[in-house]
Amino acid sequence: MSANFGTITSRRLRAYAERALREGRLSWRVTDQHGRPINGGHAEALQIGVWSERVRPELCRSGWHTTSEPHRWAGCRVWLVEGRERGTRSGDKRVWGQVRPLGEVDPVRCLDRSVLVRCRANLSGANLSRANLIGAYLSGANLSRANMSGASLSGASLVGANLSRANLIGANLSGANLSGAYLSGAYLSGANLSRANLFGANLSGANLGGANLSRANLIGAYLSRANLSGAYLSRAYLSRADLSGANLIGANLIGAYLGGANLSRANLIGADLSRAYLGGANLIGADLGGANLSRANLSRAYRPTSPPTGWAAGDSGHLDADT
Repeated sequence: MSANFGTITSRRLRAYAERALREGRLSWRVTDQHGRPINGGHAEALQIGVWSERVRPELCRSGWHTTSEPHRWAGCRVWLVEGRERGTRSGDKRVWGQVRPLGEVDPVRCLDRSVLVRCRANLSGANLSRANLIGAYLSGANLSRANMSGASLSGASLVGANLSRANLIGANLSGANLSGAYLSGAYLSGANLSRANLFGANLSGANLGGANLSRANLIGAYLSRANLSGAYLSRAYLSRADLSGANLIGANLIGAYLGGANLSRANLIGADLSRAYLGGANLIGADLGGANLSRANLSRAYRPTSPPTGWAAGDSGHLDADT
């Protein structure tokens, strides 16, 4: 934790903070807009400079809980607190018998990005480049046009977040929950979205060139006109996804599940669709020139009457290379 106590104006409280820092008793506390607990438990707002009542410190059961990583927790106000009667610790979380707030973070002056994303209501246009936000709780956040290039967001919760036109180039979003998120026009080239949950997300016009989306959940996602050239979508779940007009040149879709997906007018030149499932998919107007469809299942797919050059329809709607 940084020794910059810009949130504290009183010399007396600053001295308390410096002593607590030396003794390893300084931490962050995240609350709702009224200063009350939001991540479990019940208590009234605490006054700055006044010790809380004493509660038996038992992790996740009783006591006053603090964190070293505010971005992982729900809430909109962050407090610098000192604790006493130290309890056990689990990851970033610590429990105390008592805490004393020493100051509230001013989002305008805050320099710590882990704290900033929790206490700043509107993160539109924020510079979070290369920030460590692993496991961050950012559901519903407004991150439109934010610079998050190279940021670490693996396992983060971004449900329903607004990331329109955000810069996420090279960001790590593996295992992140982006269900229902708005990513229209976002820049995600080279990003790692493996195993991410993008169920129902809006990625229209997004740039995902070269992104890793292996095993990602893109069921019902809106990817119309998205750039997925060279993207890695092996074993991704894309059933009922809208990929109309999408650029999938050279994409890796080996074993991907595209049942009922809309691929009308999509550019699939040179894409690898071997072993992919395309049952019921709409391929009308799609360009499959040079695509690899070996062992792909196109049963009941809506597609041109003649298969791509060099291919012949096999049994059960499979397309197999001519020999």
